[in-house]
Amino acid sequence: MKKMVFVLVFFLIFSIFTLNVDAEWNQTLKEGNWQTCELNTFVADAQRESGKASWTYQNISDFSGFEVIINIDAFEAHRDSWSFKEYIVFDFIYIISGEGHDPIGIAIELEEVKTWFGAYVTRTLYPYLGNPTDEWTPMHWTAYTRIDVSLNNPIKMWVYITSENKLRCIIHSGDLLAFDKEWDYPFGNQSIDIKFNVYYEGYGAFGLRHNIDIKTESYVPAIPPAKMQPEDWLNSWWKTVTEYLGFIVTGLQLTFGMALSFVPIFPVILLFWLIDAICTSAYYGNLHPIGVCFTKIYELVRGLISTLVNILKVQYCLLRQE
Repeated sequence: MKKMVFVLVFFLIFSIFTLNVDAEWNQTLKEGNWQTCELNTFVADAQRESGKASWTYQNISDFSGFEVIINIDAFEAHRDSWSFKEYIVFDFIYIISGEGHDPIGIAIELEEVKTWFGAYVTRTLYPYLGNPTDEWTPMHWTAYTRIDVSLNNPIKMWVYITSENKLRCIIHSGDLLAFDKEWDYPFGNQSIDIKFNVYYEGYGAFGLRHNIDIKTESYVPAIPPAKMQPEDWLNSWWKTVTEYLGFIVTGLQLTFGMALSFVPIFPVILLFWLIDAICTSAYYGNLHPIGVCFTKIYELVRGLISTLVNILKVQYCLLRQE
């Protein structure tokens, strides 16, 4: 009997200490085409679409921070042979909220962009910390953000409350320091909620592993040293040029796309116009309608060419202003 009691007590203690770390997380939303969408694993093959999911962890007492590790197993934008530019974006978004105060948002955005028909590829990490005015779009936040940090593997983030009552966020991208900023922490000792959102958009495939460890005791992380990202003026200059030229090429693609969509029906319109002019001339015995027809066709073609030229001029002026 004593052995049985001992086994039961041991099993109970073991169960308590081996509870699933996801047990307190409650999934509240899932949209999009996911192959796997779990708190710790995200896999999808996006076909120029978007997807989102959300979890909440409520009533966290004695909150002191959290650690995140993101492992990138796959992250690549697809590109069709005729496509000038394609991209894939994935956001990890953490929103801390409490009663009577504005929430605090922290986000890690991963992006890969392929431009110039795949000849130029950039992989970037964008960190955010601030007021999450839009819980799905960190770029709209009132936030500190540092851009153009190389995307490396793994990504590690430490978030903790300092002795000055600030929420400090440090992010490493591989062995590079990607982010180190603070934000006022207004919640004091009250219980808080954390909302965890993920969002993807674009054309590409990804496989990401995510682990979050919430701290509820006095917590000051032991953060390893990291390198500063070296200055790469040539890459920065080339990226700027590529963005400008990409803007022009995209404008041309849209313009000529609209023009080409009109091409199949344009000969039919001209044919009926010409038949109408010929029939009218034959009926009245006067060549004037045919002359008017050819004059209008000339003016139409000239107007189309003039419109295309004006669009190019506007894009050139915008480029010069930049």
